[in-house]
Amino acid sequence: MSRIEQSINQIRRGDFSGVRYLYDNYSNFLLKMAMSSGLRKEDAEEITQNTFLKIIKAIHRFEYRNDNSFLSWMIKIQQNHIREFFRKNKIKIEYIEDEETLIAEHSDFLQDPEDPIPSDPRLEIIKNEINQLSKVDQILLTLRAQEIPYEMIADIIGSNPNALKTRYSRLQKRLIKKLKNIFEQMNLL
Repeated sequence: MSRIEQSINQIRRGDFSGVRYLYDNYSNFLLKMAMSSGLRKEDAEEITQNTFLKIIKAIHRFEYRNDNSFLSWMIKIQQNHIREFFRKNKIKIEYIEDEETLIAEHSDFLQDPEDPIPSDPRLEIIKNEINQLSKVDQILLTLRAQEIPYEMIADIIGSNPNALKTRYSRLQKRLIKKLKNIFEQMNLL
C-alpha cells in the first residue's frame, strides 16, 4: 500500500494525519500549478487551501486505483477552483485544446516564483523558444520539469505514457539543438 493510499484511508477513518502528509508533500506543487495559471500568490495560496478542503470533503467518493489517479483527481479539483475564481472575478481565459491547458497557459517552470530573476541572457531566449511550442508540448515540459510521472501526465492530457516518453525525448532533443544553434550564433555558449 502506497503512502498516498494510506493517507486516503486515514482521512476516511477520521484520522487527519493523512491530510498532513498530503499537504506537506503536494501543497507546494499545487501552489506552483496555480501560480502558473496567472494567479497572484495570495490567490494561488487560497485556491490551494480550498483544494485541500475539497479533497477532505470528497475523499469518501473518490475511487482509488493508483497514486496517479489520485494526483490527477487532485489537479482536477484545483482546476475547478481556478476556473471558479476566474469566473467570479470575470477574468477571461482562452481554452486552446483541452481543460488542462489552464495548467500551462502562463507557465514559467524555468524559475521558481520565490527565486530572484537570474541575469543570464539565455533565459529570455529559452523562454521565448518554449512559448513558441504547442500548448501540449508546454504542458509536457512543465510537468516533466516537476518530475511528474508519464503515467499521470497521460491521464491528465488523455494520451499514452509511451507516446509521451517518445514525444518528450524528441521535444527535448529538438529544443536543445535549436537552443545550441542560437547560443552559438550569439556567442553565448
